[in-house]
Amino acid sequence: MTAGYAPVPGAGRRERPRYLADSVARVSTLQHRAALRFGVPAGATGWRGCANLLAEPAGFDRWRSELATWLTDQYGDAPERTTAGYVMYWYMFVPGYLAALLFHHERRVPSLRPADLAFRLAQPRPHPAAIAVRSPAFACLPDDPAAGTAHATVVPDE
Repeated sequence: MTAGYAPVPGAGRRERPRYLADSVARVSTLQHRAALRFGVPAGATGWRGCANLLAEPAGFDRWRSELATWLTDQYGDAPERTTAGYVMYWYMFVPGYLAALLFHHERRVPSLRPADLAFRLAQPRPHPAAIAVRSPAFACLPDDPAAGTAHATVVPDE
Protein backbone atom coordinates (compact mmCIF):
# COMPACT_ATOMS: atom_id res chain seq x y z
CA MET A 1 0.00 0.00 0.00
CA THR A 2 2.95 2.35 0.03
CA ALA A 3 2.83 2.82 -3.74
CA GLY A 4 2.08 6.44 -4.56
CA TYR A 5 3.30 7.75 -1.21
CA ALA A 6 6.40 9.89 -1.32
CA PRO A 7 8.47 10.78 1.72
CA VAL A 8 7.51 14.12 3.16
CA PRO A 9 10.39 16.57 2.71
CA GLY A 10 11.61 17.77 6.08
CA ALA A 11 9.75 15.10 8.06
CA GLY A 12 11.62 14.41 11.25
CA ARG A 13 12.94 17.95 11.36
CA ARG A 14 10.97 20.91 12.63
CA GLU A 15 8.54 20.96 9.68
CA ARG A 16 5.08 19.58 10.35
CA PRO A 17 4.31 16.46 8.31
CA ARG A 18 1.75 17.14 5.59
CA TYR A 19 0.37 13.65 5.10
CA LEU A 20 -3.28 14.65 4.80
CA ALA A 21 -2.58 17.91 2.98
CA ASP A 22 -0.56 16.00 0.38
CA SER A 23 -3.36 13.43 0.03
CA VAL A 24 -5.93 16.18 -0.54
CA ALA A 25 -3.70 17.81 -3.17
CA ARG A 26 -3.23 14.50 -5.06
CA VAL A 27 -6.94 13.64 -5.01
CA SER A 28 -7.96 17.13 -6.07
CA THR A 29 -6.26 16.67 -9.43
CA LEU A 30 -8.21 13.46 -10.10
CA GLN A 31 -11.66 15.03 -10.15
CA HIS A 32 -13.48 18.14 -11.32
CA ARG A 33 -16.65 18.15 -9.20
CA ALA A 34 -15.37 20.55 -6.52
CA ALA A 35 -12.04 22.19 -5.80
CA LEU A 36 -10.44 20.45 -2.83
CA ARG A 37 -7.91 22.08 -0.58
CA PHE A 38 -6.28 21.77 2.81
CA GLY A 39 -7.11 24.80 4.93
CA VAL A 40 -9.05 27.95 4.19
CA PRO A 41 -6.88 30.71 2.75
CA ALA A 42 -6.18 33.52 5.21
CA GLY A 43 -8.48 36.44 4.55
CA ALA A 44 -10.59 34.46 2.09
CA THR A 45 -14.26 35.34 1.88
CA GLY A 46 -17.24 33.22 0.99
CA TRP A 47 -16.21 30.12 2.95
CA ARG A 48 -18.90 28.53 5.11
CA GLY A 49 -17.89 26.35 8.01
CA CYS A 50 -20.08 23.27 8.37
CA ALA A 51 -20.14 23.76 12.16
CA ASN A 52 -21.22 27.39 11.73
CA LEU A 53 -24.23 26.31 9.68
CA LEU A 54 -25.23 23.77 12.29
CA ALA A 55 -24.83 26.33 15.07
CA GLU A 56 -26.88 28.91 13.19
CA PRO A 57 -29.64 27.13 11.22
CA ALA A 58 -30.70 30.46 9.71
CA GLY A 59 -27.67 29.99 7.43
CA PHE A 60 -29.49 27.09 5.80
CA ASP A 61 -32.50 29.36 5.26
CA ARG A 62 -30.29 31.97 3.57
CA TRP A 63 -28.74 29.26 1.39
CA ARG A 64 -32.22 28.01 0.42
CA SER A 65 -33.22 31.58 -0.40
CA GLU A 66 -30.17 31.99 -2.69
CA LEU A 67 -31.09 28.74 -4.40
CA ALA A 68 -34.76 29.74 -4.71
CA THR A 69 -33.72 32.96 -6.43
CA TRP A 70 -31.53 31.06 -8.89
CA LEU A 71 -34.19 28.40 -9.56
CA THR A 72 -36.88 31.02 -10.11
CA ASP A 73 -34.62 32.92 -12.52
CA GLN A 74 -33.82 29.72 -14.43
CA TYR A 75 -37.11 27.82 -14.28
CA GLY A 76 -39.79 30.24 -13.05
CA ASP A 77 -40.46 28.31 -9.85
CA ALA A 78 -38.71 27.16 -6.67
CA PRO A 79 -40.86 24.86 -4.54
CA GLU A 80 -39.81 24.69 -0.89
CA ARG A 81 -39.33 20.92 -1.02
CA THR A 82 -36.98 21.38 -3.97
CA THR A 83 -34.75 23.92 -2.25
CA ALA A 84 -34.79 21.86 0.96
CA GLY A 85 -33.78 18.72 -0.91
CA TYR A 86 -30.94 20.37 -2.80
CA VAL A 87 -29.52 22.13 0.25
CA MET A 88 -29.69 18.95 2.35
CA TYR A 89 -27.98 16.95 -0.41
CA TRP A 90 -25.30 19.57 -1.01
CA TYR A 91 -24.53 19.94 2.70
CA MET A 92 -24.10 16.17 3.08
CA PHE A 93 -22.15 16.06 -0.18
CA VAL A 94 -19.29 17.95 1.48
CA PRO A 95 -18.17 15.22 3.95
CA GLY A 96 -19.43 12.31 1.85
CA TYR A 97 -17.60 13.24 -1.33
CA LEU A 98 -14.41 14.13 0.49
CA ALA A 99 -14.39 10.89 2.51
CA ALA A 100 -15.16 8.70 -0.50
CA LEU A 101 -12.46 10.25 -2.69
CA LEU A 102 -9.76 10.15 -0.06
CA PHE A 103 -10.58 6.63 1.09
CA HIS A 104 -10.79 5.26 -2.45
CA HIS A 105 -7.60 6.90 -3.73
CA GLU A 106 -5.44 7.41 -0.64
CA ARG A 107 -6.87 4.93 1.88
CA ARG A 108 -7.15 7.83 4.32
CA VAL A 109 -10.27 9.49 5.70
CA PRO A 110 -9.99 13.00 7.12
CA SER A 111 -11.79 14.08 10.24
CA LEU A 112 -15.37 14.68 9.13
CA ARG A 113 -16.39 16.66 12.19
CA PRO A 114 -18.33 19.75 11.11
CA ALA A 115 -15.68 21.96 12.74
CA ASP A 116 -13.06 20.41 10.44
CA LEU A 117 -14.82 21.12 7.13
CA ALA A 118 -15.72 24.23 5.17
CA PHE A 119 -17.02 24.93 1.68
CA ARG A 120 -17.53 27.78 -0.73
CA LEU A 121 -20.57 28.12 -2.95
CA ALA A 122 -20.48 28.72 -6.68
CA GLN A 123 -22.33 31.61 -8.27
CA PRO A 124 -24.90 32.05 -9.64
CA ARG A 125 -26.01 28.43 -8.86
CA PRO A 126 -25.26 28.11 -5.12
CA HIS A 127 -23.80 24.60 -4.88
CA PRO A 128 -20.51 23.61 -3.18
CA ALA A 129 -17.77 24.52 -5.63
CA ALA A 130 -14.85 24.15 -3.20
CA ILE A 131 -14.29 22.04 -0.09
CA ALA A 132 -11.63 22.67 2.55
CA VAL A 133 -10.27 20.24 5.12
CA ARG A 134 -9.37 22.26 8.21
CA SER A 135 -7.74 19.61 10.41
CA PRO A 136 -4.67 17.43 9.82
CA ALA A 137 -6.38 14.52 11.65
CA PHE A 138 -7.20 11.43 9.62
CA ALA A 139 -7.88 7.71 9.93
CA CYS A 140 -5.72 5.20 8.06
CA LEU A 141 -4.94 1.51 7.85
CA PRO A 142 -2.00 -0.09 9.73
CA ASP A 143 0.23 -0.31 6.64
CA ASP A 144 -0.12 3.39 5.75
CA PRO A 145 3.26 5.14 5.85
CA ALA A 146 1.70 7.76 8.13
CA ALA A 147 0.41 5.19 10.65
CA GLY A 148 1.81 6.07 14.03
CA THR A 149 2.21 9.78 13.30
CA ALA A 150 0.63 12.34 15.58
CA HIS A 151 -2.43 13.09 13.43
CA ALA A 152 -3.21 9.52 12.34
CA THR A 153 -5.80 7.26 13.94
CA VAL A 154 -5.01 3.74 12.83
CA VAL A 155 -8.02 1.51 12.24
CA PRO A 156 -7.67 -2.28 11.96
CA ASP A 157 -9.25 -2.74 8.53
CA GLU A 158 -11.50 -1.21 5.89
